[in-house]
Amino acid sequence: MKRFFKLICILFVGSIGGFLASGFLAPYLAHTPPFEKIGWLKAGNGGTTIINKTEEKIIKEDKAIEDAISKINPAVVGVVAKSKGVQK
Repeated sequence: MKRFFKLICILFVGSIGGFLASGFLAPYLAHTPPFEKIGWLKAGNGGTTIINKTEEKIIKEDKAIEDAISKINPAVVGVVAKSKGVQK
């Protein structure tokens, strides 16, 4: 039980350390001369977030079929075959 409690304490202290490092230490290091050229440190320090607008359209089945038929309507052709029977 003592080992389990020790493990939980280590994980808790590590998570607090990671939070503080990403919130305070990383922005400070990104602006110091030895670390200015590190790309991932510079990019993670407050880059611009771009949000693309998305649009949702709901199409009813009967309307979609009508639209599809109206688009191909001028191209519809009728073929009539006439035969006098099977020839041997």
